[in-house]
Amino acid sequence: MYGFGDDLLFLAVFGIAAVPASAAALLFLKPYRVFWRALSVAALGVAATSLAALIGYVAARPADAPSLLHTWSGLAALRILVAPLFALGFLLSGLLAPNRSSRFALLVATVVEVAAFAYVALIWFHPFGAR
Repeated sequence: MYGFGDDLLFLAVFGIAAVPASAAALLFLKPYRVFWRALSVAALGVAATSLAALIGYVAARPADAPSLLHTWSGLAALRILVAPLFALGFLLSGLLAPNRSSRFALLVATVVEVAAFAYVALIWFHPFGAR
C-alpha cells in the first residue's frame, strides 16, 4: 500500500516537472496544423476513455463483488487516478494551441478529465457517503 502511494507521488512529481519541457515542445510545434489536429482528436479520444471509466466505476458500485462489471471497475479506478495528469497536459496544450478549434477541443478534453476525477474523488472522500 505504501509502495502504491509512493508510485502515485512519483507520477505526480514527474508530471509537474515535465510541464516546462512539454511547453517548449508545444511552442516549437505551434506552426504544424496537422499535429494540432491529431492532438485534438487524440485528446478527445482519451477523454472519452475517462468518461467510460467514470460510467463503469459508478455503474459497478451497487453490483455484486464477483461480477465482471466489478472487475472492470477496479481498472476504471486506475484510469481515473491518471486523469489529473491528462488534464494538466490537455490544459497546457489548449493554452498553447494556435487555432480556435484545437483550443476548444483540448479544453473540452480538460474539462471532461477534471469532471471525471472530481466526481470519483467526491465519491471516495465524501464523509457521509454510503459505503
